[in-house]
Amino acid sequence: MDNNDSIRVLHIVSGDLWAGAEVQFYTLAKALRNIESMQLDVILLNHGTLEQKLRSKGINVVVHDESEYNGFQILQKLVSSIRKARPDIVHTHRIKENILGSIAALTTGSPALRTAHGAPEHSFGWTQLLKKSFVFIDWFCGRFLQKKTIAVSEDLAKILQRSFPANRITVIENGIDIDAFNNLAYDASTSRNNTSIDLKIGLVGRLVPVKRIDIFIMVAQYMMLNRPDISCSFHIFGDGPMLEDLQRLSNELHTENIVHFEGHRDDIHWQLKNLDYLLMP
Repeated sequence: MDNNDSIRVLHIVSGDLWAGAEVQFYTLAKALRNIESMQLDVILLNHGTLEQKLRSKGINVVVHDESEYNGFQILQKLVSSIRKARPDIVHTHRIKENILGSIAALTTGSPALRTAHGAPEHSFGWTQLLKKSFVFIDWFCGRFLQKKTIAVSEDLAKILQRSFPANRITVIENGIDIDAFNNLAYDASTSRNNTSIDLKIGLVGRLVPVKRIDIFIMVAQYMMLNRPDISCSFHIFGDGPMLEDLQRLSNELHTENIVHFEGHRDDIHWQLKNLDYLLMP
């Protein structure tokens, strides 16, 4: 297909973490890379795992490192990059990228949209005016500078309707890399045949308040107290700032013997394949 007939999309992503939103973007980018009529460019604001994985798939990546440049300098670089790439769409992810990306796109005449990967977690005190101002600017950019907001679930779309017009919110649910599961090599060390557990229940997510991992631990306590006839193990895959608080909660609920904090796992696809249930509170 002639490049003149293709659609060019430029994504702006932080890339500072390797967590849910980054994994989903990586899954999306791999799929877009395989579409013949699509030209894909990615701008990251940090070096790291996401950058390495994207480059390994032959995806064009530019890094404007936020540890080296301030916000104004990054904005200038984004404007330059967008003018050079001349994308049909500028697609942003997360608050800083939404603000800088939408302003840069406006100056170049490129239409912009955003993906909301989760519900807002903002609850600031009156003294945190600077953070509240960033939240307001993010809302302003989404409301007036960007054409669409993509929600990754129907529930999230309903929450976003409090801030943005319903006719400018589109639901595109998170995807799964089926090939990553189909191509798994057998690992005897994690085989379910090696355990006497009746049910293996898991949760995958960053350890932050919005994920409500406390509910997952309460479910473990409920099963322990109300269904002692069923041998269950509960596995939490992911890292984050709430690790110690959640471990303390597990100890208080006396679930420390059945709730396992697995941390970040590079073999997460195999771990998921060995679960009986994936629970998302």
